[in-house]
Amino acid sequence: MSKGLKRLLIAIFLIPAPVRADWAADLKVQVDKEVAQNFKNQSQVGLVLAILRENDTQIWAYGERVAKSGELVRGSSFFEIGSITKTFVGTLLALEVNRGRIKLTDTVETLWPALKGTDAGRITLEQLATHTSGLQRDPSNLVFDVENPLKGYTEAKLLEMLKQHKENGSLPRPFSYSNLGLGVLGHLLSVKLNAMTFEAYLSKNLTGPLGLSDIRLRVNGADQKRQASGHDEFLRPLAPIELGVLDPAGTLKATAIAMITYAKFNLRDPTDELSKAAAFAREPRVPVSKESRIGLTWFNYEVAGRKLVGHDGATFGHRAVMLLEPATKSAFVLLVNTANSPSCIWTAVVGFPCQVREWAKVDPALQQTLAGTYHSALLSTSATIQMINGFFGGQLPGQRPFRMWAVSNYEYAIPPVQATVVFEKDVTGVGDRFVLSQNGGTYEFKKSSEAAFEALFKSGNRASVSPLRDEPSQLFE
Repeated sequence: MSKGLKRLLIAIFLIPAPVRADWAADLKVQVDKEVAQNFKNQSQVGLVLAILRENDTQIWAYGERVAKSGELVRGSSFFEIGSITKTFVGTLLALEVNRGRIKLTDTVETLWPALKGTDAGRITLEQLATHTSGLQRDPSNLVFDVENPLKGYTEAKLLEMLKQHKENGSLPRPFSYSNLGLGVLGHLLSVKLNAMTFEAYLSKNLTGPLGLSDIRLRVNGADQKRQASGHDEFLRPLAPIELGVLDPAGTLKATAIAMITYAKFNLRDPTDELSKAAAFAREPRVPVSKESRIGLTWFNYEVAGRKLVGHDGATFGHRAVMLLEPATKSAFVLLVNTANSPSCIWTAVVGFPCQVREWAKVDPALQQTLAGTYHSALLSTSATIQMINGFFGGQLPGQRPFRMWAVSNYEYAIPPVQATVVFEKDVTGVGDRFVLSQNGGTYEFKKSSEAAFEALFKSGNRASVSPLRDEPSQLFE
């Protein structure tokens, strides 16, 4: 759960419950304004917003399917929804429990005998669904590929990983977000319980019966023309995310039209098998923070007597948010095809004051004088500062590059990790050091030779890379 979503939830409760009949026209004026500033900052390629209020659905689309293509995104364009995929797994779990085929207290080893007697085998299905399993966030036994670290991840690799898991303490553990855990849960339900691929299992039991054919794992054939290509922070197109056997953790693609339909399904009264399962999945179970609890994958919030349910998602090239307010039958969906989360879109929707920050304009020639490889003795790592696709950024060994946003000529922000970088120049005007500030700490980096950087990079000093980035990752753990 991202800090941005938490801020949104606080803001949303400032809206008075009654909504004027002409809400859409007034709101769109404000949303258009905020979207325009995001595009002016060159942070976005395309985004689609879907809103449900008073039985009225509005879908507003902005920007392009692929950067500089001239092809516009639409409500029918496919976006990666990242970890919102987990809510489908939670509903499928509830469905199987309601059918009497399994219990929430069943353990992993019950469905996967190969794990009998292991620490991972003792974990229950409920603990997987509520992120209280003690499993780490992502697998550690990856074939290192910074562009797609889980591509081709197999059941054999997953089994190897789980057999190595050692539990430190009793279960359930305190809440700790785990893509690995939800991937395991989806694999257990589809492959081990039903002998089906996750794609086929999902279609047969949930998206198929609901008529949600535009929520799927893969976009093939003619439908690829509707795929909103993901883009990194530098607006470079990316290949679709692949998680191998852990697809249930976050590989679904969906259109805004389909997602608002999914939202309506989750808001309807629980009178049939599927809606009863959905309601069961959303029920709050485990504390996450003072203002939130988690159900079977769904986050629940209560502030000032009002209740919200939701989930967000983030991949290398997309951002997604879904929020429901069951009491007013309202829903909000935002789909974005860049790694840059747009500013002030949701606050515009909920009526909370917000101003999109306008970043400083810096001459690329000046930024080029700051480029180079810098080393931190304290952190025993290096960072390469460079221009990428016309934008200023940096990169650590084994990690994806990060974009740096200009506050001034020599000061830059890295918003996703709440860090700032301040450069200092030598007597010739060329940058020779910078200071990184993050989480109350400061770290000095001094310019070093490319040879020193190459030696460090080849030494294996690499950080892990998560393809699902629901919470801001840290530059340094």
